[in-house]
Amino acid sequence: MGTALTQGTTARASIEGLLRAALAAFFQRNCPRGCLLVLSAVNCMPENHGVQEYMRQQRALRHKLIRQRLERGVTEGDVPDGTDLTAVATFYTTIVDGLALQARDGVSQKALRFVIDAAMPAWPELVRKDQVTSSRS
Repeated sequence: MGTALTQGTTARASIEGLLRAALAAFFQRNCPRGCLLVLSAVNCMPENHGVQEYMRQQRALRHKLIRQRLERGVTEGDVPDGTDLTAVATFYTTIVDGLALQARDGVSQKALRFVIDAAMPAWPELVRKDQVTSSRS
């Protein structure tokens, strides 16, 4: 999936590529549906806190990589300077995580492709220069 973030000619194309690659990964033949990073160690007993924290860090890495691709988009001029990159990265990370959970719960690929098709038209609004959000850094 991470490769998709580097292959698009624009940040938007890279993000869409990531979502589509994620969906394909979540539906591999002879593999459980979904994503181990999203689905494992979310709720743990206190004695498993180390595993839970490790998995949280791995999930945070995906967010970081998306944000870095957005930063590259600012540098290359296809993402407006002043865009709340953390908020945009959070939005698309949430889409990836939701796709994984829904795939695990048996939602069809067709229905989840619809989610991607609906998430991408949000792009222009998300990268508006004057977009005001309250996000964590």
